[in-house]
Amino acid sequence: MLGAANPSTLETMANMASLCRDEGKYAQAESLFARVLAERKRLLGTGHPVTLHTMGSFAALDLKVGKYAHADLLLREALSAFEKTSARTWDRYNCESLLGASLSAQKRYAEAEPLLLSGYAGLHERESRASFARRTDLTRAAESIVQLSKNWGKPGQAAEWENKLQTGAPERRAP
Repeated sequence: MLGAANPSTLETMANMASLCRDEGKYAQAESLFARVLAERKRLLGTGHPVTLHTMGSFAALDLKVGKYAHADLLLREALSAFEKTSARTWDRYNCESLLGASLSAQKRYAEAEPLLLSGYAGLHERESRASFARRTDLTRAAESIVQLSKNWGKPGQAAEWENKLQTGAPERRAP
């Protein structure tokens, strides 16, 4: 009714894409994210915060389905835009964490660790201002550090982060 390029239409499509991703309807989510991202890039540009948020959401889908090359591409593009503007936002640190998780899944542990730790630290600093729904990003970031630690053969570090997750108080400091 409002048209495919209307901001409300795009927001609804993005929300539907996230819902499809969370429900495991990955093909539907991918199609929706691709359409929303293309329109937002065209209308707002690649550096707009809403476009960057969409890139992070699309990359989160890519990680779920093992499309690491596409996730890396989206996340590096988003991080480059954040660096140009010196943005220190939730989305920036979430992108760092997601890129770290992607690299970790590819067994590129030395590249992944600083991104995971920096992403977690940035999210943790902003936790009190984040919506309840967004705080799951912080838990996922800590879980990614646990997974990296286990896969990289650092059981002590993994145990420390698992303990922090269980007690509900992951700390910002590096393990």
